[in-house]
Amino acid sequence: MAPDYGTFVFRVNDKVITPEVSLTNEEVSLLLVNLGRVNLKKGKNELQIESIALAPGHDTGFFGIDKLTLRK
Repeated sequence: MAPDYGTFVFRVNDKVITPEVSLTNEEVSLLLVNLGRVNLKKGKNELQIESIALAPGHDTGFFGIDKLTLRK
């Protein structure tokens, strides 16, 4: 989370898997976003992260991942 991060939606294979997630915060910090259980198809799958709103007072948006954990 950070002052210049916005609001995002997470999808797997074009299917929304989270409600809107705001990553805007006055200070830089970490936020655990649980994407829940997702049924994956055999073969290639795609995680999509869409910016849907900028942080207030910013005309550009940023997104960062510090750690991504996948479990079978």
